[in-house]
Amino acid sequence: MEAKIKNMSIVTNEIHFSTNNLPLGSYQMVPNIKRRVGKLSTDSNKYGVELMVDIKDTPEQRFPLNLFVKITGIFEIDGENEEEINEFLKLQGVQMVYPYLRSLVSNITSSSLLQPIILPIINVLDFKEISDE
Repeated sequence: MEAKIKNMSIVTNEIHFSTNNLPLGSYQMVPNIKRRVGKLSTDSNKYGVELMVDIKDTPEQRFPLNLFVKITGIFEIDGENEEEINEFLKLQGVQMVYPYLRSLVSNITSSSLLQPIILPIINVLDFKEISDE
């Protein structure tokens, strides 16, 4: 990539957490993880990698808590090739931001005196892309 990353920061956008008061037992966690990447403003060189994880208790898939977390990695990038920058954000950008999401989820659950949830290490190519809403 010919573009140069000048700065990176992480912002926590949203956290929703509730327990479901289910009895102790063995539960299967099915995290729904999504990403959104792109330029944050048309007149700046700031780009975002937004990652979301949603873990829900459903009648079909019981889980002791509901958790939604959204964070954004903000990258200040000097470069002209938008397509190249977006490809960087989808792969390397997600690889840089995802560990912060994993850590935040683990910290939220352990600080709540629950067994910590540790999100799996996954292939960033498997992330579901979400469009601007």
